[in-house]
Amino acid sequence: MSSPQKQPKIISFTAHHLLQDPHTLGEKITRELLSLQHDLGPTLIAMCGTTTLPDLIFLRKCIQLRLPTITFQPPSTTHPQCHPGFSTLTSATLAHYSLPPTSTLSHSLIEWADALLIASSGNEPPHPDSTAHTLCEARALGIPTRLIHPTSPSAAWLIPPDPTRPARHGFPTRTDLLDFLDARFPP
Repeated sequence: MSSPQKQPKIISFTAHHLLQDPHTLGEKITRELLSLQHDLGPTLIAMCGTTTLPDLIFLRKCIQLRLPTITFQPPSTTHPQCHPGFSTLTSATLAHYSLPPTSTLSHSLIEWADALLIASSGNEPPHPDSTAHTLCEARALGIPTRLIHPTSPSAAWLIPPDPTRPARHGFPTRTDLLDFLDARFPP
């Protein structure tokens, strides 16, 4: 089995706010991804949904940084296909999965995360995919979590990442992880 430093680590992203300044959010995401690549190593994989414009901004930044990305389409949602470049962005992913009706996006992203980025203004109403619910679940699982506020100049780790910790998914290689996901979320 590969050493923990060689295993692919997963950074998941979710957004819980209305997008007011896409450029600023994009800059913050780029800084966070570069920092995480440095801290967690070159085998980093990103995971995100494809339902919101912040998801697509995150996905675009991952592609620009050549960071392999796995995307999820939640059940009973439509993705912003009218967004310019949607097809190009999703075609450049490592893998794209449709979640079954019994899954929520936030749970699926947290389940695999070695670190979690949440873009949140903190003003959204409570629901199963809210910031408070996602933070509670991540904290209970001990997942390093960083909040990105859309208007605040900095982000803060609620739980800092540990680069020496083995990947949560437990697979020695990216291929093994993708084989498992392919079997779990068949087309």
